[in-house]
Amino acid sequence: MNNFILTYVRFIKVTLFYKQIFRINTVLNGELNKKMIKKEGDSRLVAKAGTANLTYYDSTHLNKIWNVGSEYAGCPIVALMIRQSQTPYSNVKSLSCNVIEEDGTAEIVADGSGFVRGHILAVYYMIVGHSQND
Repeated sequence: MNNFILTYVRFIKVTLFYKQIFRINTVLNGELNKKMIKKEGDSRLVAKAGTANLTYYDSTHLNKIWNVGSEYAGCPIVALMIRQSQTPYSNVKSLSCNVIEEDGTAEIVADGSGFVRGHILAVYYMIVGHSQND
């Protein structure tokens, strides 16, 4: 009976975890996309939001380089690592993002150790653009 209860509790925890991931993904891909973010009088626009899968670069780096469009040139990227079991999130020491280049190239890099070919790390990202008032 105790094994059944433990299994049921684990099932509920996993279910709640995936529901939380789904809610975060919905917020980033839907509600936040194209809404204003205001901080101390500075208005900025979340120009684009989504998920990116960082892949193996070498044993200390995972990265994702892709083109988001030249209309986002000069905009910063904000990234959030997804803490998900069976992914190398515990190997990551830091995430870094470049400002989007003139040709629309974006890059997110995870620094850490112990990465091997086949490792994939999911991250949520937001591209923060300037509003027309800036």
